[in-house]
Amino acid sequence: MGQFSRNLEQVIGEKGLLRHPFYQEWTAGTLTLNQLREYAKQYYQFEVAFPTFLSAIHSRCPSLRIRQLILDNLWDEEHGEENHPALWLRFCEALGLSSDEVRNAVSLPETHALLNTYRVATSSLPYEEGLAALFAYEVQAPAVAEQKIAGLNRYYGINGTAPLSFFTTHLTADVAHSDAERQVIDGYATTPERQESLTNAVRQARDALWLFLDGVYQTGKETNGVHAGS
Repeated sequence: MGQFSRNLEQVIGEKGLLRHPFYQEWTAGTLTLNQLREYAKQYYQFEVAFPTFLSAIHSRCPSLRIRQLILDNLWDEEHGEENHPALWLRFCEALGLSSDEVRNAVSLPETHALLNTYRVATSSLPYEEGLAALFAYEVQAPAVAEQKIAGLNRYYGINGTAPLSFFTTHLTADVAHSDAERQVIDGYATTPERQESLTNAVRQARDALWLFLDGVYQTGKETNGVHAGS
């Protein structure tokens, strides 16, 4: 593991997703059903767009070896009936949401900002910086998935294979994906200028993810709901 990618993990950890009040309440079982539903509808928009972020980087990358790493990630995201958006919809169904409700949900401003941040990072920045933005999300995903599964099992009565398939998949898949991104980051971070650019890309992605959770957290609190485990 390269030193610079470890430094980036410290930057990410300053606003790590599991430190956000929304996820802390998830793991404590104090979110309402409406909060979980709002999150599920908004997060789907990020999940269904994620493969396009990978494609944008893949199309601009001159290295066959790195394109192959990106392709492995893209394949996992989109291929077949077990594609990741489909797995997410299984979770949504367990929350009582229909596919149409999820697909037709209006984006919150914070969700729109998250999508725009990742779209710019992966289509306009040097591809190494685009991968750093993806790293800011994927390096956290296994730990986040583990805590979500525990909370859903313990407090929300969601423990079947199908409803949890999105999270169980990310326990392992994003370890490989973030390791591949780490290789590129550490190979690219050879000058102070490049290190600064990579750090800026990570900060922007980290902050957009945090802001996204702010949006769903506040919107969910403003609706009157019943605790999902009651």
